[in-house]
Amino acid sequence: MTHDAPHDPRRPDLGSGEKSEPSSTVGAAPEQAEPPEPPILDQVFDGDSLYALRSAVEAHAVAAGMPQGRAEDAVICVHELATNAIRHGAGTGRARVWRLSGRLRCQVDDDGAPSAASPPPDDPTDRWPYQRGHGLWLIRCAADAVSLRSDRTGTHVVLTFALPEPGPRPPFRLTTRAVRDGTPAGRPRLILTATGDFDRKAGAELLGTATDLMADSRAELILDLRAVAYWDTAGIATLSGLQHRVEQDPAARLIVVLGESSLRERLRYAGLADRLVLVADLADLADLGDLGDGADQDGADLADGPAEPAEDTGPAR
Repeated sequence: MTHDAPHDPRRPDLGSGEKSEPSSTVGAAPEQAEPPEPPILDQVFDGDSLYALRSAVEAHAVAAGMPQGRAEDAVICVHELATNAIRHGAGTGRARVWRLSGRLRCQVDDDGAPSAASPPPDDPTDRWPYQRGHGLWLIRCAADAVSLRSDRTGTHVVLTFALPEPGPRPPFRLTTRAVRDGTPAGRPRLILTATGDFDRKAGAELLGTATDLMADSRAELILDLRAVAYWDTAGIATLSGLQHRVEQDPAARLIVVLGESSLRERLRYAGLADRLVLVADLADLADLGDLGDGADQDGADLADGPAEPAEDTGPAR
């Protein structure tokens, strides 16, 4: 973690290419001021208690209404920060979790200056896998908002995660529909629409279905994610895997429709926004021509006109 004192080699920079600053934010910055209500979890940790911390964060996140996959994202983020406090701080810290209106707030504070007993980053006896900047990159991809502040008492990191609306979770479902006139070059278009929670199980189903559709029809695939109710980092991994398959097949084409989803920002932090063709609405497809190899939305030719009405071919599976 960072500190506003002279740089110590045991305290890495916040990320690749970034400087350690007194404060920085990722996404819509959460309030650094602590909420007036007591936290649902308040736990001191050290190197011997990380397992207990992970278990406690997961249990409280699920109890607060987070789907399991998203609760695991919160666990990963808190674990990364706690490990960094132990490895590069004083060796101890404090983790707190609040359930607020529509969101879960997690705060991790370290205890100030690094301990002389803390191993340097290259100490071969320290077996925790570490790569400079990896922890913050992972947190940027997972949390909805991140705020970091360093002062003489240590480093204080606040994460927020949106909570879903209470009630039963909508089931994941995939449907396909074909656009009759296809692209200007004559390639047919298939629209694959996902609804429900975009978690690990849903991601595996989507990856298999999309891969089969592209292989069987040689169509340009439109992946419509606007109706996805909730997502976790498994969804990001799914899109990464799908785009990798597209890049391995010169004939494959993929366009992702996201609307105003916060997933777009997460894709940017994950380095996928420049690799995927992203549009906000199906109406934007009229502005995309036949996508050549490596073309993105800004570089695509303009279509001659809007697509013809599509027909619903029913459930994908």
